[in-house]
Amino acid sequence: KWILYTAWDDDEKGSVPLGQTQVFRMSVSGGVSQLVYSGPGSLYPRCSRTLCVWGEPSADGKQFRFFDLDPVKGKGRQLATIEGPASYFPWLFDVSPDGGMIGWPVPGAIRLLSLKDGKISDLAHKEPIFEIDWAIDGKGMYVGSLATLGGAADLAYVDLQGNVHSLWKAPSFSSFATWGIPSRDGRHLAIEGGTQDRNAWMLENF
Repeated sequence: KWILYTAWDDDEKGSVPLGQTQVFRMSVSGGVSQLVYSGPGSLYPRCSRTLCVWGEPSADGKQFRFFDLDPVKGKGRQLATIEGPASYFPWLFDVSPDGGMIGWPVPGAIRLLSLKDGKISDLAHKEPIFEIDWAIDGKGMYVGSLATLGGAADLAYVDLQGNVHSLWKAPSFSSFATWGIPSRDGRHLAIEGGTQDRNAWMLENF
């Protein structure tokens, strides 16, 4: 029923995601946007079939907290809290389709948090991860990497056993990163990529 999106003041772009982020909702039928929540935290909320999740750091920067985010009522109950250095905080997290697990990239791995029992586990992954997006069946994730120097960004499917299946490579120098977001029916995958044209012109009589 709703499209959720985030925005922030021009003066705070340099501080995102630590700056004030505003979450708005708009009806799929159109109309005026309405403010859902404003505060420090994620670049955007992530939604499963059962709930939307918002993440934000604690005031002292030592914890990261996940909250239920209702598209109408705003931020609700706290779902989980993790401890650790800010470099390991899940700014780019995603929630599984059943709403039972959250995943995010950390150096050398994909970190998984169960919202049912609070257990944390890691799936080893060598590529420098930019973003993960859960597959619709919840059995794995589409993992987009950062482009290596002189190389290409790679999109892979990683199942919950850690098996990696390479799906697509962005053309070299066309994109600094890639990711893939599945459609709600799981039949299509929207992929971030790019193309690049280079031309030269002769200038005369200048």
